[in-house]
Amino acid sequence: GAIAPGRRGKSAKVGEKVQIPDLSEYMENFCSQAKSLSSEVVRNFKLLQQLDEKVNSAKGKVSTDSNAYSAAKNKNSDDMRVLKTSIDENQKNCLEWADEKVNLGKQCLQQLSDKLKQLDDDMIDFDEKMLLLQAQAEEDEAEAASNAQRSSRDRDRKRKAPLSWLEEGNFVEVEWDGEWWQAKIRKVKVRP
Repeated sequence: GAIAPGRRGKSAKVGEKVQIPDLSEYMENFCSQAKSLSSEVVRNFKLLQQLDEKVNSAKGKVSTDSNAYSAAKNKNSDDMRVLKTSIDENQKNCLEWADEKVNLGKQCLQQLSDKLKQLDDDMIDFDEKMLLLQAQAEEDEAEAASNAQRSSRDRDRKRKAPLSWLEEGNFVEVEWDGEWWQAKIRKVKVRP
């Protein structure tokens, strides 16, 4: 079996038996890891909500203070300078919190992406191991069939072998008075 197009992974070494992981055990482990990931994501979303509340509160204060500053006739008074500083500080905080929200969102997405990539890689590895196991099983079946065929041929040869070399004109070695001699077969007699 070939690996599906676009799939990457590790192949077993020649002669190496492929071990298939216990899928139910794998899924239990993956789900427990996903639960802990889920709690991290929930925590990050709570932080996002808290930052949203801070930003909305600061935006409301900036809006109120900006209206008061715009309506003031003397913008150079000490109260107006304090109000202007407060507006600037709240706007700065809103920008920092917005950056934090973006970073938290990116972190959540990265965590989920990493977990899904791990699952995808594990499933690719599992698929490849299943394909290798299937190929090994097919090879084992073919080898067993070949061995059975070879064994059958060997049995047939053994039955025929004692007589197949015993034909007129063939050379044989013969022991005569303790010495070995080469002789040519002239006539074959088969005893009943």
